Amino acid sequence: MTDSVFLAVHYNVIVVLVTASLSGGLCGLIGVLGVMRGYSLVSDALAHATLPGLALGFLLVVAIMPESTLTPPFFWLLLGAGLTASLALLSIQWITRNTPLSSDSAIASVLAFFFAVGVALLGIIQELDAVGQAGIERFLLGNLATTTFDEAVVVTGLACFVFTTFLVLKKEMFALCFDPLFCATQRIEKGAPLMPIFLLLATVSGIQTIGLILLVALLTLPAACGMVLQLSFYRLLVFASLQGASASALGGLISYLYEGLPSGALIVLILSAQFASLVVWRLVTRTHTPPPIEPS
Repeated sequence: MTDSVFLAVHYNVIVVLVTASLSGGLCGLIGVLGVMRGYSLVSDALAHATLPGLALGFLLVVAIMPESTLTPPFFWLLLGAGLTASLALLSIQWITRNTPLSSDSAIASVLAFFFAVGVALLGIIQELDAVGQAGIERFLLGNLATTTFDEAVVVTGLACFVFTTFLVLKKEMFALCFDPLFCATQRIEKGAPLMPIFLLLATVSGIQTIGLILLVALLTLPAACGMVLQLSFYRLLVFASLQGASASALGGLISYLYEGLPSGALIVLILSAQFASLVVWRLVTRTHTPPPIEPS
């Protein structure tokens, strides 16, 4: 009996750590590209725009498979989140191209609208008194402790797909970061906007880990820490990916061991503490660095 309980606990911990590490590493990697291109606010809007998709996915499951509402199929929830986030991305691009509004105004407007729709749909779900409403609410602040094997499989597959696609298109992605004018002349993004698509996929994979409200932190803080250290671009990619994975795994493990603590808040606190420590270290070392000796 004791051995079976130990194996079950050990198995659950592995599922949590694998899911957290893959989604956190993916967000850290793609976040570097987003920060360098100034897409941080876009990623925040995409994260908030997943809420109505999650709610619509849940309502669809209630209508088609009412017996599955106790544990709503993770795939359908992510599919709905991806669809509404894609619609938000298209809305931002259309507004910036066809109206005199600036990009930040367009992002703020789209973020507010989609999040408001999501909150309204959550109210409808609560009025339905359907079983399994916690399956939606855990995406707000993240809850890795309740991750199932099927959810881990979906996140793993999505992360592997994005990592593989990134390796195949790494030259185009690097060019988009450092020479967007060249990319425009070569029509590299003619078929599809590569950078927003990668941000969209990273957002969908990370809402289970850190929650849609705080997801922007997982997409920006690892990159910010690496930039404080003034790492080269390739080292920055590796550093941000490893830091996102380690912070997510640690936050997920703590939330699993201490019930009631949301994994999203813990991950943000860990990343914020690391960022603050690096900033202080940078200021101290710069203050105490002796001036260079000029040749006589």
